[in-house]
Amino acid sequence: MIECMKKSNILMIATLSALFIGNNCERKGVAPHRPGPTYVAVKTSEPPVIDGILTENCWKNAEAVPLVLSSDGSRPEYPTAVRALWDDKNLYIGFECQDPDAASTVMERDGPVSSQEYVSVFIDANSDSLSYVMIEAAPTGVIYDAFVLNRANGQPNKVLTCWDCEGLRISVVVYGAGARPGTEDRFWTVEIAVPFREFVTAPRIPPANGDIWRVNFYRLDLTGKNNFSAFVPTGNESGHNPSKFSWLLFGGE
Repeated sequence: MIECMKKSNILMIATLSALFIGNNCERKGVAPHRPGPTYVAVKTSEPPVIDGILTENCWKNAEAVPLVLSSDGSRPEYPTAVRALWDDKNLYIGFECQDPDAASTVMERDGPVSSQEYVSVFIDANSDSLSYVMIEAAPTGVIYDAFVLNRANGQPNKVLTCWDCEGLRISVVVYGAGARPGTEDRFWTVEIAVPFREFVTAPRIPPANGDIWRVNFYRLDLTGKNNFSAFVPTGNESGHNPSKFSWLLFGGE
């Protein structure tokens, strides 16, 4: 069981860790853009309604990128597409998951979401690989969120589940018989709105056009071959590898 600390202490630790990346910044307030996959999030003047249905015009302007198997980069049996948008208040993320059985029984906040099917996003706002936010969503609509402190000495990460992302909004829609295991479905969609004010390590809030953070998107599908997929493969079935995160570029409208 991971020992929790007060939220004020978490913020202090995260702020101190942010101070150590100063020498890595190419210009004030912006993390350097290093080689590797980059997702360009379009800024929107009309934010989506967080209802789990990705039909608004703003989502049509956001590039849909496929996830690949995290182990070797090959195509998963049931594809997943991810989109991202932003405005001055929130980062918006949308998942579209093909799935003949979108299954989960988790019903409590911060319950064992990752033990069954889920999607997730890991966000390292200051790109230091030392701390990041993780957010998971189950087909039942249940949320798991935590602040993670990554140890550089090979020891296990500290996953601080006592931290809650205040103002986080998530909505899930299952197209079919529902999230109960063993029922017939076609796909499920997820909409997430993450308030920028919760990213305590970010160089600036809100981000400016051209700012770059680190991010990775994941999905676990237990139908058939137990596929764990990612935007950028980590080499295994774990998302906790911040050195493998991709880049999130905040673009214009």
